[in-house]
Amino acid sequence: SGPSDAEPGLVDLPRGVKVCKVSCGDCHSCALDETGSVWLWGAYKDSNGYIGLARKRGWVQKSTRPELVLERCSQIASGSNHTLALSIRAAGGKVFAWGSNATGQLAQRHGMGCGFHERAVRVTPATSLASLEACATGGSQFDGERVVRVRENVAGSERSAVSMTPAEICRAVGAGATAIIVEMPERRVAPAEKRSE
Repeated sequence: SGPSDAEPGLVDLPRGVKVCKVSCGDCHSCALDETGSVWLWGAYKDSNGYIGLARKRGWVQKSTRPELVLERCSQIASGSNHTLALSIRAAGGKVFAWGSNATGQLAQRHGMGCGFHERAVRVTPATSLASLEACATGGSQFDGERVVRVRENVAGSERSAVSMTPAEICRAVGAGATAIIVEMPERRVAPAEKRSE
């Protein structure tokens, strides 16, 4: 019989690459080599399916071979479907984050790169919010789309709504909020794709 996924196997990194750190998530693995290059393979997923892997030249849905994604780094860490890297001190000691931003873990306000975009729903105290309901995982949804922020006034100041209950959102609208910002998938994904390996 041939090798099994349950048996340890050597990762096929390019010749000469010497790894000093590794990290992994639910569907991806990551390695940092001694030159500071970050190598990534597998896939990132969110509730909409695969969100893909960025490469130095383009994008792929998933990869079975290590892809070079970043250089001049000193540390890496992974969550379920995202990765963080710290650049070397000479490069400014900056933090880079990529993968799923479904709960804000990339510190990107607009969920870029994770298959979501946002839209503002204008509201007034007279607006019907009958379709506003609690999410099973916390927060609220409006017409089936997760409420991520509330625009509090005409000047455009916003505050996070990811943990606000429907009652709290209704109170904000009653107090003069002008819009609720909802997050929606860029594409609908068939259940079969969500389950695919």
